[in-house]
Amino acid sequence: MKKIVLNFLKIRIMYFLKVINNQKIEVSFIYEESCKHIYKHFAVSINEKNSNIKGLKKYLSTPEPEILTKNFYFCKPSLSATCRRRNEMVVTKTVKDYFISEKFIII
Repeated sequence: MKKIVLNFLKIRIMYFLKVINNQKIEVSFIYEESCKHIYKHFAVSINEKNSNIKGLKKYLSTPEPEILTKNFYFCKPSLSATCRRRNEMVVTKTVKDYFISEKFIII
């Protein structure tokens, strides 16, 4: 999985890595709220091959958080910028804590 560098846009991309039985599992996650839209990107790579949440579930010991599978097409972002930033922090912390509890390392 290629790392995307978008620092000039201030997008926070989180990368997680775990190796189990010579299986290299990489996960990337982005969550961002703008004035009108919510953007979420979740990608899984197992041994450099693209996968999805179903492929990842085989390597997880606890159920994944709903944020990883939720469809945001009809969701509305918060009205104020401070609430949107707080929501971003809460969601990213939830995902980060989940993958750390699953023994992934942050890269």
